[in-house]
Amino acid sequence: MPNTRPVPQAKGDFLLGHLRPLAADPFRTLSAWWHDYGDAVGFRVLTRQFYMLSHPDMAEQALVRQADKFVKMYDPQKPKGLELVLGQGLVTSRGDLWRNQRRLMQPMFQRGNLSALQPQIVAAGREMLRRWHRLGDGAQVNLCSEMMRLTLEVITQTMFGTSVLDRIEAIAPALDTALRHAAASLLNPLALPPFVPTPGNRAFNRAMATLDGVVYDIIEHRRANPAAAGGDLLDMLLQARGEDGGAGMSDRQLRDEVLTIFSAGHETTSNLLSWTLYLLARHPDALGRLRRELQDLPAEEDWQFADLQTLEYCKAVLHESLRLRPPVGVIMRKIRQDAEVEGYRLAAAVWP
Repeated sequence: MPNTRPVPQAKGDFLLGHLRPLAADPFRTLSAWWHDYGDAVGFRVLTRQFYMLSHPDMAEQALVRQADKFVKMYDPQKPKGLELVLGQGLVTSRGDLWRNQRRLMQPMFQRGNLSALQPQIVAAGREMLRRWHRLGDGAQVNLCSEMMRLTLEVITQTMFGTSVLDRIEAIAPALDTALRHAAASLLNPLALPPFVPTPGNRAFNRAMATLDGVVYDIIEHRRANPAAAGGDLLDMLLQARGEDGGAGMSDRQLRDEVLTIFSAGHETTSNLLSWTLYLLARHPDALGRLRRELQDLPAEEDWQFADLQTLEYCKAVLHESLRLRPPVGVIMRKIRQDAEVEGYRLAAAVWP
């Protein structure tokens, strides 16, 4: 790569590299580096070299065009980050396992299957609005908390039907604890493995025991009582078969995919809704145009899933919100071999 240039390196400690600022406030640190260095910046955590690529063209190169060089970091023997919680779900798995799981799950997300879940989604939204109306004029609500509550209700009803309502109060905080612990361990090479009884590890292990206990119990109950199927996402996972009609998912695979969908359909969706409402409040012209588009829909009781496809401006608003405030701010990959991205030279990772 003779015509490439090295990625600018952020200034850091000689021994620790950038461990201290990343541990103290990772997103503020990354944002400051983007402001100071631009769309490509290198940083180091002890002996591990990282690169932050921020431009969409760079992301496309790494995630699509050179996906064979930028690989997921899943190691079943030493899981880190999301893998600690989600195992080998669709987000974290790779290679043949990822391709097989994607084939099994793709039919779940076809329009016909999703439209069957519309009643639960609409009911959750209506209940939230009724609760707001009961608060009276001048009442204040925390939108982030409200959106989290709404998406939790939606994903619970669509994933599990009514079979987990008595245990949802345990699932949500356990998942939050587990995901926060996993995120904190991702960039920290000094993080101790979960079996070491630190306070953080003990809290993480308790959370994982709660999640695994609930999810495996539901899977076991559904397998033993197939007549109780309610057409929710868990039923679709249980019924998923490959093109050859072979075996479905094992209990472990089901557990990993349940937690993956539950996580993706809960916190990330609530973040999207919260930021979208915030941005609309800051841009009243866009809010007015969106309202006018919604007023052209049929009466609320006559809404159909197909009506959503006509909301072109609504889709544009959501896409712009995703661009400005993405719910997933960082996607990590390991560089398997030397690569070139938009004229920058990136060295392969030398750590396992």
